[in-house]
Amino acid sequence: MAALGGLGGKSGAYETGTEIAGVSVAGMNEAEARIELEEAIRTWHEQASLSLHLFEETATLPSNVIQFEIDQALQEASSSRNVELGATVNEQRLRDAVHSLARYQVAEWVDYALFAEDLTSKVNTLSSKRLLIDVSEQFLPAYQLEEISVSSVELGPVSSMYLPQWAEALDGYQVEARSLFSLQDALRENRQPLLDSNGLDGLATGLFQLFGQTNIQVIERHIGLTLPAYTTAGYAASVSPSSMDFKAYNPNHYTYELSASYSGDRLVLALIGKPFIHEYQLTVEKIEEIHPRTIVHFSPTRRIGDKQVMIEGEMGYSAHVYHIERSLDGEVIVKKNIGIDYYPPQHKIEEWSLQEQPATEEEQNPVGGYDPIFEPTDPNQPVVPPWSYPQVPPGTNPGAPGAAPGTLPSPSPGATPGIDPSTGGEYPTYPYDRSNSTGGQGGTIGNGSQDGVGGIPGQTWEPNPSLDDYNETIEPPVKGEE
Repeated sequence: MAALGGLGGKSGAYETGTEIAGVSVAGMNEAEARIELEEAIRTWHEQASLSLHLFEETATLPSNVIQFEIDQALQEASSSRNVELGATVNEQRLRDAVHSLARYQVAEWVDYALFAEDLTSKVNTLSSKRLLIDVSEQFLPAYQLEEISVSSVELGPVSSMYLPQWAEALDGYQVEARSLFSLQDALRENRQPLLDSNGLDGLATGLFQLFGQTNIQVIERHIGLTLPAYTTAGYAASVSPSSMDFKAYNPNHYTYELSASYSGDRLVLALIGKPFIHEYQLTVEKIEEIHPRTIVHFSPTRRIGDKQVMIEGEMGYSAHVYHIERSLDGEVIVKKNIGIDYYPPQHKIEEWSLQEQPATEEEQNPVGGYDPIFEPTDPNQPVVPPWSYPQVPPGTNPGAPGAAPGTLPSPSPGATPGIDPSTGGEYPTYPYDRSNSTGGQGGTIGNGSQDGVGGIPGQTWEPNPSLDDYNETIEPPVKGEE
């Protein structure tokens, strides 16, 4: 039906209801309709917001890349009441816009003819003023990015009674585009209990390693005091329901889907979505092993010469953790320092009989490099190694009636008072004040300093705080030396 005719006596006017790209030209002649369309197009160019995106990158597409065909539209409106506004695309300007996505350098992957056709179909009505165009959808067939498993992790053995139901709840979970992911929130959304810290640590560790193979950015990550057996230093994460979470931000314009399963103490995670152009990985450098120290407890209940390892020590670690991004040709583009993971060593605990002295330095500390730390088995009844002697004034008969508490036992009959029969010399003296002596056993030695002396059941000798110059480790006397 012809749309061009008389309207209210006006010759050559467009009929009632005639629109071009949503702009009414009813009652107007061609010249008036042209002015109306040009004004609408000028407004569209001023207000239009066109953007290109590829993964996390965004570039502006200038609106002047599109040119509208007014003459053709006016001609079509003479025979139709609803006309689309044809458009053409300036290919060079379009190429320049794609080149501005400089991170990935995919300008040669784009089918520009297909891109122009898709773009013009989106703007054939001037009502479309905001467009966000995925460049990956315009790639040539050889470069198409079909959804696949972009990263995967398998951990084990990881033991937790909750992991089977947690894995089932997280299977299919959507890591939304340009949004924050929280492990605790994801579990709460699925009405899951947050009760087992060990199980949560396993999930957090798996997700940290999973996202580390992508450009998804870890925002919050913690580690525990001990390194889990199912991973190595630098690759662990820890979650506490009350205070610590694992969070990551998906910067991409695409949503990714979690795949999760748990069977036979093994946790398997995968991330499904558009494959990445660049390669991402976690890496650990400057790994240092920290040897445990040996802590010795002395027990008066053990028989002479008895010794037992109560707790086996564990190695500590320090590691620098990095996230690396590599280009298509393998060049490192970004190397980001995530942090330095530190796991303190778990010290070895030994319990010795009270009347035993280690024969060699190696026996005192098999690891080497440290002195053993001596601690009491009972904090209310502290003890010390038997080679820490109390002060005995030369010439004093320790066995005489009325001798001060804390003196050595009486010598055998016929021995010279104050003389050590094993060496022929006087008993050694040490600068300790016995004026505060009380019942009980001796103090402790720790970290190479002398915290107390004694070792004779029933007596305690305390250091004289005024004699700071003597605040050092006291070596046991050697037989034959004075």
